[in-house]
Amino acid sequence: MEIHHVGYINPELRARKLQRDFRLLKMEYAENPDDPFVLFNLAAPHAEFKNHAEALTLMRRSLRLSDPQDSILRKLYAMMANCHRKMGQNSEAVQVCLANRKLYPDDAEMLHIEAIARDDSGDAAGAECCYRRLLDGRENGHYFASVADGLRGHISRHNLAVLLFKQKR
Repeated sequence: MEIHHVGYINPELRARKLQRDFRLLKMEYAENPDDPFVLFNLAAPHAEFKNHAEALTLMRRSLRLSDPQDSILRKLYAMMANCHRKMGQNSEAVQVCLANRKLYPDDAEMLHIEAIARDDSGDAAGAECCYRRLLDGRENGHYFASVADGLRGHISRHNLAVLLFKQKR
């Protein structure tokens, strides 16, 4: 079953909801500062507000306090890698992706983020490898995920085509 939330499409409504959520999360954090789920959720608005350094601090703490079986781990790694990318730290983003892929080798979101970070840092061969793995592979097992549709399809085919075009291939 898929659930599509549409309440965040309107930018004004999204901003109000984000401010509300952020206020509530800070209250929850004051009561439960060592809860990895609270830290994870508090990091998300920090990242959205482009406060990437603070978001990463919260994410690292969440990761340290998380159980290896926690459902938030995949998304936590993705958020960390994206924060590094947005700070221009592509090598750090790739390292986060590789750490995640030790646990989840075919994680579509991490392969996608790694491909972008590698491409942005000039590693076209590494980016190509990630896109091809996305297109050729399938992930085993079921898990909770909120990732873009098409990462194993049209999005990666398009990004691979752009990468190859830049190389005149």
